[in-house]
Amino acid sequence: MLLSTGRGKLFNAMKVLKPHWEQVQDIWNDAVRQDFEENFWKHLDEQVSATLRATDRLDQLLLTMRRECSNERDD
Repeated sequence: MLLSTGRGKLFNAMKVLKPHWEQVQDIWNDAVRQDFEENFWKHLDEQVSATLRATDRLDQLLLTMRRECSNERDD
């Protein structure tokens, strides 16, 4: 699997999941939901965002490496 494929799948999954979570918040408003939000959802959202940023940086590094290695072979 390409790095961009995995990144796209993760991004799309969160894009689908977030509106569902927002919809659930309107009807599920008790201590259990608040606990779930504090102990799971916020961490998941933060980790997915951090993973997407790291994946973007890694993708740029890999692109640079490919370009530099390709230039070395042309010399």
